[in-house]
Amino acid sequence: MNLQNRLLLSYLAQMGLTATLLLGATVMRRHFAMPAPAAADSSPLLSLLVFFQVALIWVFFLIVYRTYRRLDEMQKLMLLKIIATGAGTALCLAGSYMLLRPAFHLPDLPMLYAPWILCGCWVAIMLGGSLAAAMRDALHRQ
Repeated sequence: MNLQNRLLLSYLAQMGLTATLLLGATVMRRHFAMPAPAAADSSPLLSLLVFFQVALIWVFFLIVYRTYRRLDEMQKLMLLKIIATGAGTALCLAGSYMLLRPAFHLPDLPMLYAPWILCGCWVAIMLGGSLAAAMRDALHRQ
């Protein structure tokens, strides 16, 4: 297995583990926050879960940064394009939903789901970028 494949597998494993931990923390936060009265929102366990979620979001950034530093120039350029497209897509989705919500009486989207919307955009664009790169490489080999 070459270096690029090992780097990709390492990246996917780290992102998958972090996303799984974030999902578990989100489910636990909803479980502990929903049935409790408003006074229990400041419980130590809930505060610990919130800090854990914040730390995991920063771990996502550190994984991307660490991977970025190991890439060559062409791969860095591709990753920056993917990041820009992902951020733009997430911004457009958030802004559009915010403006369309009152017009079409759509339900309010709690901020609890915001990381998952961003993760969904990131995954879709990463897969699309990887597929486009694989197709480009296959065409160049012919």
